[in-house]
Amino acid sequence: MLAMSKVDTGTRVKAASGSLRERAKGRGRFDGIDPFALERLAFRLEFGGEKYGNFRNWEKGQPMSWFLDSLERHINDYKKGDRSEDHLGAAIWNLFCMVHQEELAKRGIYSRRELMLLFDLKNYLTGKMMWQEFAPENIKRWNELLHYRAAVQNGSAEGVSMSD
Repeated sequence: MLAMSKVDTGTRVKAASGSLRERAKGRGRFDGIDPFALERLAFRLEFGGEKYGNFRNWEKGQPMSWFLDSLERHINDYKKGDRSEDHLGAAIWNLFCMVHQEELAKRGIYSRRELMLLFDLKNYLTGKMMWQEFAPENIKRWNELLHYRAAVQNGSAEGVSMSD
């Protein structure tokens, strides 16, 4: 059975009707996502499904360098004034795919081989390849960062520390 809520902060807001609801920080604000940008993202998904024969094709994974190359190319075309296609929608789509793969990697979904194939970019700050950041031995650090970020957003970071 799925849990109904991840966290109960005890914070409640009262609606004009008298109904109570928790509006906790750290859960995201989906009500503020722009419907126009979301629609353009949906159209890119539909376009990709028609072009590649399967609208879930992107979930099979692609090298991050492919997404980044396409993202930057679409941004550059937009900056040049090319309006022959929805370059901003395409850029958002590529960024969306990169975020998706990164989130799966942080959760330890990929094998080391998959990490090496998908995360083919270099981290110029560390000199290491990006896939090394998501290797199993580094997943614990990612989880600590996510836990700390959530605690800070919820105002409950007191007593939560980051290990080195």
